[in-house]
Amino acid sequence: MSEKKKFKIQGSTAKVKSDPISTPIIKRGDEEDIDSTYKWIPFFQDSSNIYVNDLAKRARRSSTHSSIINQKITFAVGKGFVFKIDGKEVDYDELPDDLKEWISEVNPEGDSLADVFHDWMQSFVITGNCYPHVKKSGDFTALYNEDATTVRKSKDKKRAYISNFWRDIKLGTVPTIDTPVNSDLKFYNRTSQKEYLLHVMRKFPEFNYYGLPDYVGALDWIDIEYRMSKYNIDKFDNGFFPSVLMQMFGEVPDGMTAQQYVEKIKKTYTGEGNNDKFIIELLDSPEQAAIIKEFTRERDGEFLDIGEMSTKAIIVAHRITPALAGLETAGKLGGNEQIKLEYDKFMNSVIIPDYQEPLLKVLNRIIKRETNFSNVEVSILNVAPVGNSDRIDVNAVTTINEGREMVGLKPLEDEAVGSLFINQNSVANIEVTEDKKTEE
Repeated sequence: MSEKKKFKIQGSTAKVKSDPISTPIIKRGDEEDIDSTYKWIPFFQDSSNIYVNDLAKRARRSSTHSSIINQKITFAVGKGFVFKIDGKEVDYDELPDDLKEWISEVNPEGDSLADVFHDWMQSFVITGNCYPHVKKSGDFTALYNEDATTVRKSKDKKRAYISNFWRDIKLGTVPTIDTPVNSDLKFYNRTSQKEYLLHVMRKFPEFNYYGLPDYVGALDWIDIEYRMSKYNIDKFDNGFFPSVLMQMFGEVPDGMTAQQYVEKIKKTYTGEGNNDKFIIELLDSPEQAAIIKEFTRERDGEFLDIGEMSTKAIIVAHRITPALAGLETAGKLGGNEQIKLEYDKFMNSVIIPDYQEPLLKVLNRIIKRETNFSNVEVSILNVAPVGNSDRIDVNAVTTINEGREMVGLKPLEDEAVGSLFINQNSVANIEVTEDKKTEE
C-alpha cells in the first residue's frame, strides 16, 4: 500500500492585530508604590506607568470622547481674559504697556498668556493633571506648560522626573541614553526659586500623587467606541475577508513562491474598490478547484446597541448634555432657550468650579508672587453657546432705505426719512414728516 502524500500549508494571510492601549482597573492608590525601587512614583504600576499616556491616546481615538474634550477646553478657556487692577475691572487697552507686552509674550518662544493657559487647560481636561512651569530671569517671569504625560513625581514630591519615553521605560528603574529622564526641575517649595513646577490635580480618594480625569468611569466605553469603528475599518480594508476561508490546490505560477501568490490574491481582492469582483479559474482537473468557505456572523444589531450605550456612557461620565456635546436626541427639538439653560448648568456645575477656578487660582498666585503686577487679577470672558440674534427686532436696527434695498426697491429721495428705522416709531415719524411737508 502506497503511503499517503503529506501536504503542508505553503502560505497564509492570517494575522493577529494587537491594540497597544490598556484599560487597567486600578485596585490601589499610588501611595503603596512609595517603598518601591523607583526614584519616581510610577503613574500606577498596574498600568506599567503609562496610564496617563493612554489617557492622551484615548482623547485622539474616540469620536464622542474627543468632541467632548474639545468642547470642554473651548468652554473653559472662553473668549479671552478679563482684567482687574486693584479690584476694578479695566479694558485691555487701559492696561499698562509693560503688562500688555508680557500678556502677549510670556516666554521667549513667543507664546501668549492665552496660549499657555490653553495648554494648561488641555492637560487638565484630558489627564486630570496640569504642570505650570515658571522660570524667572531678572525681572521677567516666563510661563510654560509641561506636558502631563511626561512628568512623574519623586517619592517626597519635591522633584519632577521628565521624559518623553515613558512608553519605552515603563516600569524600568534606570534611564538609558536612548530613554533619557531629566531630573533637574523641582516643585515649588514656598521659597524663592528661579525655576520650578506646580502641580494642579483633580484629587480622588486613595490617589495622593497623581490626579484622575472626571470621565475615568467611562474608559471602557471609550475603548469600545474606538474598537467598533476600528473593526469596521478593518472589515472594509479586508473586503470582508476575515469571514472567508479560501483553499486552493495545485502548483503556484512560475517564478512565484506560495506566500507571494497568496499575497497577490489578497491584494487583488481586498481593500478599497475591490469588493464584488469575479474570481475566474482555468483548471486542468476538478481536483484543483478552490474551496471557499464563508463564515456568517450576525452582529450588526448587537453592535448598534453597544454603540448607543457607549455614547450615552461617555456623555454621562463627562457630565455634559447631548445637545452641548453636539449630538441630536431623537424626538427632541432643542431650541436656543433649552441649549442656553443646559449651557448655564454645565458652566456653573462643571466648567467653572472644576476647571476654570483651579487654574485661574494658580495663575493669579503666580502673577501676584512672581511678577511686578501684584495688583492685577485675571478672570475669563466666557463664550455663549448660541447667539442672541433671535432676541433682536430686525425692524429696530434696519433703516427704511436698507429695508427697501433688501426687497429690490429704490431708496427714498428724502434721506432724513430713509435713515429712520423700520419700527412703529419710524412709521409715526414718517406720518409726521409727510404732514409737515403737506402743510409747507
